Amino acid sequence: MEHPDKRERDQFDIDYGVNTAPPLSRIAYRKIANLEKGNAYQASWTSEIRTSFDIVQREFKDDFRRFSFVDVGCGKGEVNLVWQQELDRRGIDMMNVGVD
Repeated sequence: MEHPDKRERDQFDIDYGVNTAPPLSRIAYRKIANLEKGNAYQASWTSEIRTSFDIVQREFKDDFRRFSFVDVGCGKGEVNLVWQQELDRRGIDMMNVGVD
């Protein structure tokens, strides 16, 4: 499904001086066995991360602050960056870890 605003990923990178949107080239990873079976990396939509944060916080209610956020396979880390923004905006202290 196509996102209504294709510029959203690029705008995040421009706003925060990061490089999460451009796809990674397979050329740099030639030595990895079975690379042809891999999937292309695609950064997450900022709006979807924010929506997911709201849903998780609403579901866990007061227990939300007791958890840590771990993104396994975080790629370039946009999910962790946006998640941290949402934590900071709400004044929530939570461990936020990205592992790729």
